Amino acid sequence: MKKIIIPNNLKQIEKLKDKIDGILLPVKNLSIYFENEYSIEDIIKVSNTYDIEVFVSINKNIFNSELEDVKKTLELINKSKIKGVFYYDLSILSIYKEKDYTFDLIWNQEHFTTNYFTSNYYYNEGVKGIYLSNDITKEEILNIKENTKQYVIVNVLGYTPMFTSRRHLVNNYLKTFNLNKSNNYYLEKKDKRYKIIDDKNGSTVYTDFILNSIKEIKDFKEKNIEYILFNSFNIKEDVFAKIIDLVSEINDNYEKIESEIDKLLKNTNKGFLYNKTIYEVKKQIKYRGE
Repeated sequence: MKKIIIPNNLKQIEKLKDKIDGILLPVKNLSIYFENEYSIEDIIKVSNTYDIEVFVSINKNIFNSELEDVKKTLELINKSKIKGVFYYDLSILSIYKEKDYTFDLIWNQEHFTTNYFTSNYYYNEGVKGIYLSNDITKEEILNIKENTKQYVIVNVLGYTPMFTSRRHLVNNYLKTFNLNKSNNYYLEKKDKRYKIIDDKNGSTVYTDFILNSIKEIKDFKEKNIEYILFNSFNIKEDVFAKIIDLVSEINDNYEKIESEIDKLLKNTNKGFLYNKTIYEVKKQIKYRGE
């Protein structure tokens, strides 16, 4: 099992390079949900510098005006040592098949990567990997792994986006009521605070907790899940570095390491790993005259 991180910045890679197997970096202007973005040229430099697997994220809706930039970016990626591309928009898959590129494509449609039927469909279309949604249970994760042909990437630590809007919800609110801008915005409901990021891509609301499923890594490893991912978003750089240090020391002491990480972060949760969502569909038909 390989460890991938989303680092706080490029300088952190040098400090953690011997404790990780790969990194995921967002491409500037073609990504959402990241604190920092990087030019594809800078990412290629990273892939040439370090002996680790480098993945890039192109995970935003692509508009017609952006297609040429996407095509140029994919051309550069295909000529580089970059391992693969996490994609959202299906235009990426279309271009990939048209050009017969050799880098890996990883299906990354957040709330849709929840079943092995669609996973295997995309595998037959040439997509090598799947980045699983955080909306499913541990049981479902293991079931997908048993039945998919794609290699599997599971997020085991970090804040995760709940939803995003192209509208600038925060900035529009501040402008309407003539309020000063701040560095931190939260949506508060009872005792929970959901962080909101309003940037050039719109507004994104994140979970009120940090996912910490370090203990579950043991089960993921036993089922031969290929990659686990650690996301540094909104976690202090020194704290994130300590977490990776702890994880690199795991033998069979998963619970102990998870507990130590809980103490570092102080705001952790298991998310949906043990909480099934059950939908009941009721069919109601009313006829005229009833």
